[in-house]
Amino acid sequence: MSDEPKVVAILASNVALSSILHMVLAEHSSLRVREFESEELLSLYMHIAPVDLLICDYDQPDDAEFSLVRRLRAKDGLVRREFQVIALSKTVNMKTKAACVGAGIDELIVKPMSPAYLETRVMARLREGARHFSIEPSRARQERRRNISVPTDAGRFAGVGHGNVVSLFGSDQLGGIPR
Repeated sequence: MSDEPKVVAILASNVALSSILHMVLAEHSSLRVREFESEELLSLYMHIAPVDLLICDYDQPDDAEFSLVRRLRAKDGLVRREFQVIALSKTVNMKTKAACVGAGIDELIVKPMSPAYLETRVMARLREGARHFSIEPSRARQERRRNISVPTDAGRFAGVGHGNVVSLFGSDQLGGIPR
């Protein structure tokens, strides 16, 4: 990572989760951690300051968080359009994975996970750097679909450690951490 601090934005539906993540990540002098209570506040911040990584909590029955990421990626005037996204979810199925790919989410982590594990994933994501997304959304979705892998055993999602990361793009995209 460069000498300039990386900005991590947290938008979680649970205030306790948001506070715990903030506390764990704020320990790093190389990070600036910002918590947000709403999409509007996050969007406003992203128009005046860069965000390197967004952590969003996906616990809604609809695609609310994935729509959030799609809307943010489509906004004009953001200081940094090339931001990464880690989504947190209790359940993962084909619909969830497809929504992640379509929204431009880089990594999906199955909850519950330890804050230390998420800290490890955040640091790995920031070392890897942001991907550049195609301006044409349909083309970006086609490229991401080509790289998606769908595990056949649902038991893999219930594990701890690297089993909490749902592969959206293949093992080479996990920041060098073996699965």
